[in-house]
Amino acid sequence: MRSLAENQGERNRALSIVKSRGMKTSNQVRELILSDQGIALADVYTAAGDVLMGTARWQKEAAEQAEQERILGEVEHKRREVALARVELGARIKVLEQELKQKQAEAERSIGAEARRKLDLAKRRKELEHSPSAKIFKRRPENSQGAGKKTPGRRSPKGDGQ
Repeated sequence: MRSLAENQGERNRALSIVKSRGMKTSNQVRELILSDQGIALADVYTAAGDVLMGTARWQKEAAEQAEQERILGEVEHKRREVALARVELGARIKVLEQELKQKQAEAERSIGAEARRKLDLAKRRKELEHSPSAKIFKRRPENSQGAGKKTPGRRSPKGDGQ
């Protein structure tokens, strides 16, 4: 069954096959296109429940294509942003790794310096223990450490008996 559909001041041919032997019944209306290349049936194109034909179909397809390209552009823009962020983060990670290496080296230097200081201190103590002056201090009696202590039986220089 052929019909003419008028939409937005344009007439379009539509074709609907009511029934054919041995095939399922189709309830679809298709656009019948007559051109220099011959006769063609366009696939069903619906939007908001209407079958679109002719210019309305072309406009809707163009709008959907533009929307799809816009979305793809946004996706590509987001991909570039992510790639840039990845590069920036990589650079920041390298800087942080360098700072960490510097802090580790500084800590190792501090630990080494502290270890050398302790070794030097132990070495000096040993040297002092073996020095001649250390031998004098070792021979002193125990009570000589408390200089200024009053010993029983000694008089103070003031003569007060204590």
